[in-house]
Amino acid sequence: MYNDILLSGGRSFATCMVNEETGQFAETAMIFYLDELKEVSQQTNDQVKYICKHQATRRVNLKKVLNPKVWKDGSTYLKVQVEDLEDVDTEETYPDDDQLLMQVFREVVDLQDKLKEEPRFSPTLFSMFNSETNLEDEEVWSLVNLWQTLANERVGAVRKKKTDEIEAKLMKYITKDGKVSPKAGQVEIPKSLQVEITAMTNKFRREMAEMADLTTVPFQRMLQTNRYPYQHATACTKQNFRRSRIP
Repeated sequence: MYNDILLSGGRSFATCMVNEETGQFAETAMIFYLDELKEVSQQTNDQVKYICKHQATRRVNLKKVLNPKVWKDGSTYLKVQVEDLEDVDTEETYPDDDQLLMQVFREVVDLQDKLKEEPRFSPTLFSMFNSETNLEDEEVWSLVNLWQTLANERVGAVRKKKTDEIEAKLMKYITKDGKVSPKAGQVEIPKSLQVEITAMTNKFRREMAEMADLTTVPFQRMLQTNRYPYQHATACTKQNFRRSRIP
């Protein structure tokens, strides 16, 4: 794709979410504009070909995939027909919604700080917002980005915690006085321990699947709305705090 960009001069492309299980595309995609592209293949021994800088410029609804056959073989990128998605309320203001959104955010930050939860928001983030009753569009999306970043960090933290628990369970069985005896590769794991670890792994996968939804679905819904996404943003704030806390 980037080779075509260099040849044609066209600098815009669309990206959208794809359901990993079904392959279904989200109906709304983001258009990115290529600001800067540097070839670094020589400096990285062909490990990395390009370093790019992009701008997210606008949202579009996908109307039709023009070359669906290439999706399976991955021989090239998809080409799609799109329609711009415009907000219908750009001239309106929502002071009550702004205040509610910032109130929920402040309550979450204060409670996280009180509980010393990790990872958590820093209270210094409030300085990013000029007003709590008159948020600019960019400020709303900045808040959305903060929540998505936190959700992703929590997924990583829980993954590490659960993986460490499973590893500790195994190491407790195969070690003696902190040393592996006999070699780990020669240890036969008893059936009862296998069942326990399998149950822990299955539970871990279910939790990860649920948390993964929290890093994608609420934010995609905000992206798809044609009104300022206050209701979705407020719901997302509450949902992420309530459901993705580290046990």
